[in-house]
Amino acid sequence: MEMLLRLSKFRFIFPKIQILPTSNSLFSPRSYSYDELSHLNKKGEINMVDVGAKRVSKRYTKAVATINFGDSVFKSLTNNFNFTKKGNIFEVAKLSGIMAAKRTSELIPLCHSVPLDHVSIEVTPLPDSFSLRLTCEVTCESKTGCEMEALLGVNVACLAVYDMCKSLSHNICIERVQLVEKSGGKSGHFINNFGNS
Repeated sequence: MEMLLRLSKFRFIFPKIQILPTSNSLFSPRSYSYDELSHLNKKGEINMVDVGAKRVSKRYTKAVATINFGDSVFKSLTNNFNFTKKGNIFEVAKLSGIMAAKRTSELIPLCHSVPLDHVSIEVTPLPDSFSLRLTCEVTCESKTGCEMEALLGVNVACLAVYDMCKSLSHNICIERVQLVEKSGGKSGHFINNFGNS
């Protein structure tokens, strides 16, 4: 937040923020003005979006992440039916992700408190890459979306898995955390064609 406030003082030098595409993006770079960034006001200051005039609609969001363990750790987990000294990593990941999604507005300052209808965390083994795929799906009926809830849920679920497995190795990589689908609200249905489905 402090950095955003500092940058706002130099708006005359940096009138636009350049957003660069990812390396595999087919889209051209685009510049966004302060007016288009919903969490900044016209002065470039931090702003919580006013959703009072929006209508309530059914919202759905899906986010995914991958945890890469390497050969030996992955085999150790599967041979022990996903149990470590701390217990079943799948169950702990699910509970951690669900709890995190419900507390998103407490951790991300400009998020609204969204009444969630459902949160699910699924853990899928990927033996070919010695990885786990974690998926968080969130639904709600609200004036604003639940993207951050799904992203936070899958992130914390991954961290819970890391915590459960760090006694086996610290060479564990959490990667490809991304929103893959959302529906509802003004922007309609979105599918990330570059993500994991």
